[in-house]
Amino acid sequence: MKKTICTVLVLVLCVSVLAACGGGGGSSDNPNVGTWTGVSVEAFGMESDIKEVFSGGATLELRANGNVNMSFDGDKANGKWTGSAIRLTLTVGGVDYPCTIDGDALVFEMMDDMFVIFTKDGRAPRNRASASSSEAPRTETPAPTQSTTPAPPAAERSSRNDPVLGIWTAYAVEVFDDLMDIISFYASGATLDLEANGNCATIFNGNDAEGKWDISGSELSFNIGGVEYEGSYEDDVLMFDMMNGLVLYFTKDGNPPAGSSAGDNAGQSSGGALADAVAWWDGHWYGTFYVYDTNDAYSDSNGSFFDIYAVIETAPDGPATVYLWSANVEMGTVFITISEEGRGAMGTVVANGGLLFDEPVHYGDWNIDPSTCRYSDMIEIREIFTDEDGDWFDYEFLLRPWGMDWEDVPYSEQPKWYDDWYLGVYKEPMLDVLREYDEMAHSAIR
Repeated sequence: MKKTICTVLVLVLCVSVLAACGGGGGSSDNPNVGTWTGVSVEAFGMESDIKEVFSGGATLELRANGNVNMSFDGDKANGKWTGSAIRLTLTVGGVDYPCTIDGDALVFEMMDDMFVIFTKDGRAPRNRASASSSEAPRTETPAPTQSTTPAPPAAERSSRNDPVLGIWTAYAVEVFDDLMDIISFYASGATLDLEANGNCATIFNGNDAEGKWDISGSELSFNIGGVEYEGSYEDDVLMFDMMNGLVLYFTKDGNPPAGSSAGDNAGQSSGGALADAVAWWDGHWYGTFYVYDTNDAYSDSNGSFFDIYAVIETAPDGPATVYLWSANVEMGTVFITISEEGRGAMGTVVANGGLLFDEPVHYGDWNIDPSTCRYSDMIEIREIFTDEDGDWFDYEFLLRPWGMDWEDVPYSEQPKWYDDWYLGVYKEPMLDVLREYDEMAHSAIR
């Protein structure tokens, strides 16, 4: 993975669109900044060693610039953190996790009645109270309101007569209590295959994974990629709780059940407002990519910036695909969902899949509201990229529709070739210009 990223940046350098403009990390006297190591888990009044729950351990890295890197059992994620000396909020994947500094411990509330205890030295805390005294609230997605036909117990599963077995197709997704059609969230849909031997396989928006499943009464449990999930099966509907504000609903044929509240609400939109937002995002974009902070593994790229291109292809009900490339190098393909929510007519966007720098994009890796951008008619993305080894760099995308000038943007933030090249060609269609200059487009839209 790291070799791929470095290759991208070297290739960009070789075609003379890479430049250094300085930069560097910060420092802070805030005692919360630094790396915290998980030591124990407290759940439902019981305490366990961290390795009994997360065999690969757990770490939180709180950085002085407000970013956070998280690793649980080898699964990595990143986001932002804010707070006071004793109460913090970690926002990862669009979900807020409350934390409390209790003596020499950081108490991370993963969900109701489940706390992960961290210390700076990785040893048991010496001066803290029980995590169960934490009053920081979490809002959980309510269980689906369905009734009474339980599934056969696990011991009675058979390939002949167990209705739970087989391939399930998602028809709806609930995002923090807001129901929508599955295609509005996962453009490629979602399926779940349950086998009689306890194996299962998922394909969510084209990303496949394998794991194990079990059932007790109507309650389902899954272990997929080392991550535990919960679900239920009632009245021919399977519910899969992704535990981060997302709940997927499945049927065998992918159609909503008759009378289902999810079926009644899924796919509804607010018409004109959503159409206006979709129209704003659709089209061809030009801008700049900037690396403004790194760890040692990517230090050679710190301060680099270069011109980029994007094509955003949309569908009327909100799903869209972003194709990104620069200097004859494809940077990624990111699946997004456009919503009419937000403070401007442009709506908001959340990423929900795809690849960026050959690493999977997860739900919430991008949360974009153009109305908060410093400049009009611009997409501004400032995020952290973390590779499979835990190495990282902070990056920024600035994108504006092809054909618009950047005169309101300071020179230091304009694309590198804005004056010398773009202003001479921007009145012509973007893809025609790239062909004329023998520059490639993304392979998916050539």
